[in-house]
Formats: sequence, C-alpha cells, structure tokens
Amino acid sequence: MKRVMLVGDSIRMNYCPIVYMKLSDLCEVVYPEENSRFAKYTLCEFGHWVEKYGKPDIIHWNNGLWDVFRYDGEHILTPLDDYLADMKRVYARMEQTGAKIIFATSTPTSPYDADRRQEDIVEYNRAVTDWLKTKDAEINDLYSFLKPHVFEYISEDKVHLNKYGVREVGNRVVEVIKKHL
Repeated sequence: MKRVMLVGDSIRMNYCPIVYMKLSDLCEVVYPEENSRFAKYTLCEFGHWVEKYGKPDIIHWNNGLWDVFRYDGEHILTPLDDYLADMKRVYARMEQTGAKIIFATSTPTSPYDADRRQEDIVEYNRAVTDWLKTKDAEINDLYSFLKPHVFEYISEDKVHLNKYGVREVGNRVVEVIKKHL
C-alpha cells in the first residue's frame, strides 16, 4: 500500500477524518496530530514527521493561512518574500523523499475575518503556485473550489470549515489523491 502524508494547518486537520475514512482501504493515510501552522514550522518539523510516520509516496500539503495572519491587525506574520523562500525550502525537503507532492492552496476565509485579508491569501497562493508550476507538483486549488461557497462552508469563526465544508473539501482532497494511487 502507498503511504499518503497529509501536512497542513487546521484546515487540513478539519478534513483529515474524511480523507482517512475514504482512503484507508486504498492506502495508508498518515498525518501529524499537531497543526502544521506556518511554512517555517513545517520546514522545521517535516523531518520529524517522516521519521515518525515513514517515508511517504504522496504528500498533500498546505501552508499559508497562518503566514498571512495579521497579528496586530496591520502587520502580516510572514512577509511574502520570506513565505516564498520558506515554501521553496519545504518543497525541497519534501522532494527529497521522492514522493509525489500535491500542494493545496490556502482556503478563503469569511470576508468578515479581521485577521486575514482575501487579497493577501490570493497573492500568497499565486506566488507559490506560480513557482510550483515550474516543478513536478500538482496544485489542488482549494481556494477557487471553496470561494463560491464561502458563506455555506466556512464556520462561525470565519476561518475554519463547517460540517458541510469539511465534507466537500475532504471529498475534493480524496479525488485529487486518488489520481496518484
């Protein structure tokens, strides 16, 4: 059986149970119990996750919502140039495993989310996906998938998926991963 590793922030944590349930008969699904947070955290911890869970055949990964977080309402946690540099380093570490890498864009948040701006999410997604298009990575555009349904699928906290969003995004992730099993 192939080993699929799910890496990402709390959005990944939202859809993990769906992916596990729907793919566990076809592959081994592993993921860190902790939130993968921002790109630099993933960079630091990825090697530990590979040691703990084993070398993956497929990695479905996202980082971004923490990076665009405006911790004081004004200043972004990770400036775009730093984010892109961190993401390139994360990709290089993942690439060393020989796994097929699937990058999931950051999902939209509610327009009423005071801590993240949609234009930042779009800009960060664009920067990393433009770079990844030059690599052997697949892009799972969860932003575009979720954007038309943001009021249907985002919870009251303005960031995370509600039960409908969990189901729909989880099913989307399953579809994309299945192509590589």
